[in-house]
Amino acid sequence: MRFRLRFIASASAVAIVILASSLVFAAAAPTTLPSPKPMLADRSRDLEHEITSLIMSRPDVAPDQAGLLEFRIDLRILARWFIACAIDAKPESEIQVAAYVRGSNVLSLIWTLDESYKKQGVPSFTPAQIDAMARLHQLTFDLPPKVETVADLDNAARSAGQPLLVILSPGKSDLTTVTMRPSRVIKATPTSAPIPSGLPGAPASSSPAPVTLGQLSSEARQVSVSVPLRKQLIALADRASAVARQPGQEKESAALLTALAQAMDLARGLQSNTGVSAENRNEIEAQLAEGVALFQDIRTRSAGQARLDGLAQYRQTLARIGRMNLPPDISKQFAPLWVWVQENPEAGQKLLATMERFVELSMRFSARQQNAKTSSVGPYRQAADDLAKLFQSAQGDFVDEAATLGSNQMVEADPQQLQKHVEEMRRAIDLIEQLDSIPQTIQTLNAYKPKPAGGLEKRVDNAVKVLGATGKSDERDAADKLLAEISRLAQTVNDISARRSSASDVPSNVADAYAGGSGLGAFDARWRGVAGELASQLAATGSMDRGKMQRLGAAGAMIDGLRAAGDAEAALGKLPVLQRWADWAITTDQIERVLQPYREVTSQAFAGFASGNSDQIDRWLRLRPRYGALLAFIGRSGQYIDQCNTLLSGPAAEAMKLLTKFDGAPFDTTRYASLAIGVWAYCERKSDFPNADAAANALAARVGQ
Repeated sequence: MRFRLRFIASASAVAIVILASSLVFAAAAPTTLPSPKPMLADRSRDLEHEITSLIMSRPDVAPDQAGLLEFRIDLRILARWFIACAIDAKPESEIQVAAYVRGSNVLSLIWTLDESYKKQGVPSFTPAQIDAMARLHQLTFDLPPKVETVADLDNAARSAGQPLLVILSPGKSDLTTVTMRPSRVIKATPTSAPIPSGLPGAPASSSPAPVTLGQLSSEARQVSVSVPLRKQLIALADRASAVARQPGQEKESAALLTALAQAMDLARGLQSNTGVSAENRNEIEAQLAEGVALFQDIRTRSAGQARLDGLAQYRQTLARIGRMNLPPDISKQFAPLWVWVQENPEAGQKLLATMERFVELSMRFSARQQNAKTSSVGPYRQAADDLAKLFQSAQGDFVDEAATLGSNQMVEADPQQLQKHVEEMRRAIDLIEQLDSIPQTIQTLNAYKPKPAGGLEKRVDNAVKVLGATGKSDERDAADKLLAEISRLAQTVNDISARRSSASDVPSNVADAYAGGSGLGAFDARWRGVAGELASQLAATGSMDRGKMQRLGAAGAMIDGLRAAGDAEAALGKLPVLQRWADWAITTDQIERVLQPYREVTSQAFAGFASGNSDQIDRWLRLRPRYGALLAFIGRSGQYIDQCNTLLSGPAAEAMKLLTKFDGAPFDTTRYASLAIGVWAYCERKSDFPNADAAANALAARVGQ
């Protein structure tokens, strides 16, 4: 743990204020990487010292070693040039990142070559190698003073890499190069469950497959819209089909297909009169027809796109309505609401969110009602039935009032009142679900021996008597809060238990490094003790200490952090093989340097949890997002270890890195992380903690969690 002391003098005393500077965050942490120039300048100076030493040794070098000496000088000149390009580039630009990694590539080659010569001796060079050395030597005189693009850097790297490959591949006449990077690993991300299709309780629909040009073309000929609009849709479909058959027209074909898909989205909504009055439909059809017509001519495309963009909000509204998956007959009931949403853009979007919430709650209620294994028993069943009636009443009021939106009736529906109906529905279904699980909830909490015994059961029995009452009251609010608190505590302890089980395979050395001297045993005993204290508070008073509850909630996050640390530490020992990867310019020493403060503060947080020191937990929670991003990045990078193991190694492989292009290549985040972690580690080494923090925040903002 790093502390700096600041002495503050006052009239009465001198106070020593301990500032844990690396753990203090401003309200909004900066996400700009500190200037890499100090780090790069240090590297450049180190190279200049080496170059100076080598040049000064020229008079003492034997004639047969002169070529090797110049080769070693040339490599350092090349590395220094790439570093100079990084210094001169715009901060955090692609050029700066690429130049830094290229410089690191050459430095890695220098180190690898020096180690090879130490172990195996200096080889005798063939005429082809000597010629390649001469070409590389001349290149170091021809390096441009400035580069404008990453492609320029690629060209320079390739010009150096080609003779280097000859120099470092003795005896090989047929030189085959390979790209020194793995193939990108893309893991499928789980998607959230779709909203069930329909009210009430219809089966969920699967995500629709992408619509093809042929399908859109067929639909354009059948859609029920005005004749002028249908003619333009057919013309656009025919134009898209014709261009799709022409070679070299991929970009134009994609543009026409996108425009056709957007236009058909709008046409479907118009066909069903979704969200439009009769007057508005005519205006939208005319605007859409003009937009489609103008878009087909490249000379007026911008005007056509502007007309299509003018209908973007209506298309977005149609998309949101479509995602609700309402059956046509039910969607028709809400026709006045759809029209009101379209005619009142700002308030309409809020009302649309209310409608989405209404559908979601209706699905939850319908699913619960159809579940034959409902667990509400005894006094809880009557309360659940009363709440179900409240839900259905609020649901019916919502439907009835939504039908009057925008009407000329004496009493018109109020969007805010619709929101109140939805809130009442939410309260009812939340409480119903809590009552369904209350026997298991109480059983979970009783495992922590709350006092007085039976206190939880008595409080729940009293609360359920007023849950189904209509209208707000202090008693009803207190009953709502009690059930919510009991459910929240049970969910929290179940969640911690599940996370703790998933972290049971964390290696002991990781647990020792991150969980403090007291180890996980004291941590487990403490979180279970806090759970028991909170359960006793609920049993005795019906409420919980907020601070203790927050501390208990932190336990789950701390276990997640420990598991992530275990994954990262497991990958850490294998990370050196990633240095075969052209885009990876991160050393194990750099990662060790930036991780060590996190190990310390995490260890203190576990010790603080066991001892009840919430300050140490709070420090860890503030640090977690930053280090969580680093740990996640290390873990994700670990999935490329097996591929990198198949890449070549040795001096020739280092030359092949320079032949691996960066311009437009994947893994730009890996290249950026190489620079950011380099700056972070440099600042840590220099005890420049504010800039170390800034580098960590910049990395977290770029690589994410």
